[in-house]
Amino acid sequence: MEAPNKGLLHDGHVKAEFMDGPHEGYIYNILDTKKGKNYVGSKVGAINDTEDYLGSGTIIKKIAKKRPDTLHKTILGKTKTRRELIAQEEAWLTAMNAAEDKGMYNLTNNYFGGAQGPEAIEKIRAGLLGTEPWNKGKKTGVGGNKTVRTQAVKDKISKTLTGRKLTPEHIQNTLDGRAGYTHSDATKEKIGISNTGKKRTPEQIQKSKDGRAGYKPTQETKDKTGASIRKRTKSNNKLGIKGIRLTPSNKYNANIGFEGKGYQKNFNTLDEAKQWRIDMQSKYDKGLL
Repeated sequence: MEAPNKGLLHDGHVKAEFMDGPHEGYIYNILDTKKGKNYVGSKVGAINDTEDYLGSGTIIKKIAKKRPDTLHKTILGKTKTRRELIAQEEAWLTAMNAAEDKGMYNLTNNYFGGAQGPEAIEKIRAGLLGTEPWNKGKKTGVGGNKTVRTQAVKDKISKTLTGRKLTPEHIQNTLDGRAGYTHSDATKEKIGISNTGKKRTPEQIQKSKDGRAGYKPTQETKDKTGASIRKRTKSNNKLGIKGIRLTPSNKYNANIGFEGKGYQKNFNTLDEAKQWRIDMQSKYDKGLL
């Protein structure tokens, strides 16, 4: 197959001496043998020294990380300068109309890439469909224990998701995926500790009321709730001490409530748990809660 005519390159991209100096390189095509799709790219360096290089594109990088054995690399042509390499890659991409072709993993027809519009995003989604995430089933983050995010990252994620509306299909898929799922005792304990002392805003309270307006639980739901409460009460009274239970992690969970508001805290010893309940009752009696 003959190489297409060289494409145009804007000189403003980089300095001429960098572009026109001697730099061995090549244009290549990656065939995804599993899906029958292609990716065209370029690489500065000798072919023999970079034979394991499979591309820097958004989709191809993720596929290469998950299943490199399904990718087949073919050399389309060699170049002698960066200018020639960039021009040749853009010429190949333009000739193949790679950005518009659903059989290509390239998102644009430009060497330098560009902003990812709706079409490019959909192409990424379709290209990765059926490819398992590289970290599925793995523990990531500091020490390999869990994912640790800074507060700045958490705030950024929260801001991105705020106001986002899910489609009915998305909601149903989520519900179907969690059908039959129940929290473990350890998870329930963590949730309880996390929510202890949290105060809901008036907006959250009103939203919760609005969401349940007119709702009447079925008899089945009532029976399940009652059975859950009886089971929880029974398991919590193993110590025979009011307001104190032994958790699955062998901590003493003390809880106490006043005027519909509950408090709880975990302790290493039973005496600490007992004293905390006494102190909380004293604070309530003095009007400090």
